[in-house]
Amino acid sequence: MAHLRDVEAWRDSLKERPTIAARRVWGPVSERAAALAGSAHRAESVCIAPHLDAFMLAAALECIPNNVLPMRTDTAQTLAERLGQSTFLDDAHPLRGGNGKRKRGQSHRVKLNATTYRAPRRKSWSVVVKAEHVDGDGDACIRVCTRLYR
Repeated sequence: MAHLRDVEAWRDSLKERPTIAARRVWGPVSERAAALAGSAHRAESVCIAPHLDAFMLAAALECIPNNVLPMRTDTAQTLAERLGQSTFLDDAHPLRGGNGKRKRGQSHRVKLNATTYRAPRRKSWSVVVKAEHVDGDGDACIRVCTRLYR
């Protein structure tokens, strides 16, 4: 069992974090470039593709179920149907059509994963940290549960 002070000491001991080579795929987008593309606003976001070795890439892909990966035979609709049925991705419920307009009997929001909306689908993982007790100097003893289920 580690103490919180041990975790903080480890974090503080890292003088320089290792860097991973990457290339910028796109972004940021200037006002002029955005206007040429028909957008009224520039984009500050960037898309970065890290250079991963084959082992790291294989390990990362192993965490992703096959049913959420696109297949050659997919259309936008078949992929949206599969993603909508998957429990792997995080649920998001944006406004229908971006503005919430609907027909009678429809909800204002839709399940993003079941749509073909141009928006990122996300998956997040968490690590559970519990304070089990506080020792004499007031430092919380912690236990980190790192078991991930696939």
